[in-house]
Amino acid sequence: QAIFLPASIALGIGTYISSLFPSVNTNLAAVVIMLLVTAIACVRINQNAILTGIFLVVQSVRLLPGEYFAEHARSSLRNNQFDEAIRFALRGLETEKQNPFLYQYLASARLTHCDSVDNTSGKAGCYEEALTALQKARELSPADRTFLIPLALTYDGLGRYPEAEWIFYEARHWDPRSIYLNEIYKYHLSRWRNPQPLTEDADAAQIEKQ
Repeated sequence: QAIFLPASIALGIGTYISSLFPSVNTNLAAVVIMLLVTAIACVRINQNAILTGIFLVVQSVRLLPGEYFAEHARSSLRNNQFDEAIRFALRGLETEKQNPFLYQYLASARLTHCDSVDNTSGKAGCYEEALTALQKARELSPADRTFLIPLALTYDGLGRYPEAEWIFYEARHWDPRSIYLNEIYKYHLSRWRNPQPLTEDADAAQIEKQ
């Protein structure tokens, strides 16, 4: 977070500046902001803090493309532009493979496509791709509980109910009073007791994709 946060803040400011002055490149503006902050730190803070600041600037510059594409993927999801969300997430992953949100947005967009696949093998493959992305997101950020419900529902979509049960157990451990979570869990149990063919089982992952 010490690295992602400065990059995100700088990128946000850079995006705002670019919206005011379209000729200004967003990434360039963000880099200039980070360098300016570091220059101020060099004047006012001790040597150790200066070295830390330089390290953060270097890392933030390295991570800026991933943050840029993650933000665009998130915005595309919000606007129901799922193909664009996939494109932005994949572009981000070309340069930054340690950002869990790129995997999360990629999985969310792909799960939307899974609902429109007619044949069983194609639908299963679609869910598997989304599952791989969600597992990677959780691996990179194990403390982030927002991945749990989409992960459990994706296991359900594949008919892997025992694995979904373990994820639901963890989610309910962290938020046992959630009415929303309990309703989804009841739906999971009903599907487990009365499993349907995969082609008729597309609604689960649609409940919670983001």
